[in-house]
Amino acid sequence: LQDSTNFTITINAVNDAPWMNGSDGLNNVTYAEDTGALNDVIANADLKANFSDVEDDGSPSNYALITFDNSSTSCYFDGSNNLDCTTIANQSSIDNYTLEMNDSGGLSVRYDWQVTINAVNDAPWWDPVSSLSLNEDFTTFTLDLSANISDVEDPDSDLNFTWTNSDTNNVTVTSIANDTDIITFTSAANATGFSDINITVWDTSGLQDST
Repeated sequence: LQDSTNFTITINAVNDAPWMNGSDGLNNVTYAEDTGALNDVIANADLKANFSDVEDDGSPSNYALITFDNSSTSCYFDGSNNLDCTTIANQSSIDNYTLEMNDSGGLSVRYDWQVTINAVNDAPWWDPVSSLSLNEDFTTFTLDLSANISDVEDPDSDLNFTWTNSDTNNVTVTSIANDTDIITFTSAANATGFSDINITVWDTSGLQDST
């Protein structure tokens, strides 16, 4: 003797989190200071190749970038989901980012990534120095050049100066003080005319600019 019954087992779908299956093309990167725009630092194809998801056609459906207190780069996903970056002027550091891959069910996987920006020495530069008109037989004249000199890395006190003078029979440059950036002139007795003064400023790494 026997009896039978039937029943149904329903298997409900459970969203699976995306996962990483590799890191080819996702290496940390290094660039020089002031490189500027960096396109396709990580290509969308490399993201798709390294992240997988069961439900969302094999790869996560949404990318996000978590940024930290970075000083040298600004990175973002462009309209094609390529990761682009732009360097920030005159900055160098190791910047940290986290790539977050999200699926349509709200689950995600994260990958830490770094951009290193190496420092590059910037040459000093001049803002224009106005021409002077002085009366004959002046004894000593000083001019403060500190507002005309700039350097990203070195303080003014570490800069050095050399100069040329087109006519020392009229005016003599006696000194340029490194600590104050003050140039001192003296005049020749009873002399009139003009002198072209060319000053070169040097930074501690040997880069220069002239005015």
